[in-house]
Amino acid sequence: MRNQSGIRLRVFFVIIFGGTILLIALALLSVRWHQAAMRDLVRERNEQLAAVLANTLAANGRDTSTLPPEINLFIIDQAGQVLFQQGDLHGRPTLANHAGVAPALAGQTGSTFADAGIDEHVISYAPLGDAALIIEEEMEVIMGDMRLNSTLVAPLTLIPMMLLALAALWFGARQIVSPLQELSQQAVSVGRGNFNAVDQSIDGIAEIQQLHGELQKMAHEMAQAQASLRDYAHAVTSGQETERRRLARELHDDTIQSLLVLNQRIELARFKSQDESVMATLDEMQQLLNEQIVNTRRIIHALQPTYLEELGLATALAMLAQEQGADFVVQGDEVRLDDAAELALFRIAQEAVRNSQQHAAATNIQIVLSFVGQAATLIIQDDGIGFDVPDDPTYFAQKQHYGLLNIRERAQSIGATVAIESELSHGTRVVVALA
Repeated sequence: MRNQSGIRLRVFFVIIFGGTILLIALALLSVRWHQAAMRDLVRERNEQLAAVLANTLAANGRDTSTLPPEINLFIIDQAGQVLFQQGDLHGRPTLANHAGVAPALAGQTGSTFADAGIDEHVISYAPLGDAALIIEEEMEVIMGDMRLNSTLVAPLTLIPMMLLALAALWFGARQIVSPLQELSQQAVSVGRGNFNAVDQSIDGIAEIQQLHGELQKMAHEMAQAQASLRDYAHAVTSGQETERRRLARELHDDTIQSLLVLNQRIELARFKSQDESVMATLDEMQQLLNEQIVNTRRIIHALQPTYLEELGLATALAMLAQEQGADFVVQGDEVRLDDAAELALFRIAQEAVRNSQQHAAATNIQIVLSFVGQAATLIIQDDGIGFDVPDDPTYFAQKQHYGLLNIRERAQSIGATVAIESELSHGTRVVVALA
């Protein structure tokens, strides 16, 4: 879910960045389009102006006193002589070859553009009898008079605004969003028991740095609390093992001995009795007594598997499988582990088999013990009803999976890892690996 959220966020920023670049390109294109439209507008305006002035001069006998004084205007005859000049020649020594003269003398009306150094001039022309009327103006002056420069700048004002928005997005992603995502991932890791995840530094604004510091403090306190709980759980487990050994000793030294003595008394009574009804009763009592002796010895073995210390983990698991009706397989060459590791693995197998029988309604249970060098792996799997394994092992207690919690705690006490796999109607598999 977090990965999907991160992907969506990256896609969002890619779209925003791409959209901003697209808007900037459209703004620049709009400027180009606007410039082309203004050139067409200026050319059309000056062309109409030239035609109107030519018609006016032709109507009033070429009376130039009514001409607008601010316009650069020239009248040139067929011989290239300037009949009338108003305004600046812009450094030209002659106007005979001026743009527009030839088409105007040919009876055409129109406009064109010509470069004049760093400026661009608009040249409009129209026929005036046997002469040519030429109007020449600077493009910038015309645009200023028509107030077109302001409209040219308008699309460009979008560019800094979009760049500012893009910079704000970049700052937010770099200093806020990304650090918050990292902080969220660290918080999730802490919730799953990885308290060292917060040791990695996080960039970002001061508030995020402060929040990260508080998370580090909380993680360290939780680590200390968990260590204390683990020590307490280890002490409880050690106390349980001590109490189990005491109970096993008492059952062996007192209860079993008393049952054996009672069995001998019954045997002696059977030898002395001649009454068949009494003999039948004694036989029944002796059978029940023998069953009780077997059950008591089984309880003693469960409380204190003496054969674990004497014969090793493989033999102890084989006897456990035989007692519980499970299959046992050993792979590789057996290596004796330390007493704590062998006892923990044996208790894990006991707990897993008990869960399979009592909660999973399993009909087939298999115990596999494999050795590779000094490493040992214990696998208990069944064909029971299965269950939904919590994503976070810390939820075992909330889901009332106390047996699995016990397995996890015992594995952690010897430095082993636990993997629990289960699927509804397809059984459960517990894998404990000790390197």
